[in-house]
Amino acid sequence: MDDFLSGKISESKLLQRTEPNQQYDSIYLCSATTLPEARGKGHTKELCLEAIQKICEDYPIKFLFVWAFTKEGEVLAETLSTVTGLPLKKLENKNLNKN
Repeated sequence: MDDFLSGKISESKLLQRTEPNQQYDSIYLCSATTLPEARGKGHTKELCLEAIQKICEDYPIKFLFVWAFTKEGEVLAETLSTVTGLPLKKLENKNLNKN
């Protein structure tokens, strides 16, 4: 996580380093696409919360981390952090503020 957030490794390298059956302490909130007609109804948030809670049953998760591409994605990540009580670390997207 720290190598990715600091720019030392790419997202592709992060994936390559993620081996099955290993213990991890963070969850990468990598992508969520919501159809326009389903937006604003909480479906994506609930789906993510269910997944995070399930992962936390088996792993000692201490952090969430994200590379948000939209304001909505950033808000969702911040909401997930607030609801779960897990600190959120962000890779800053310089283009995010332009949208």
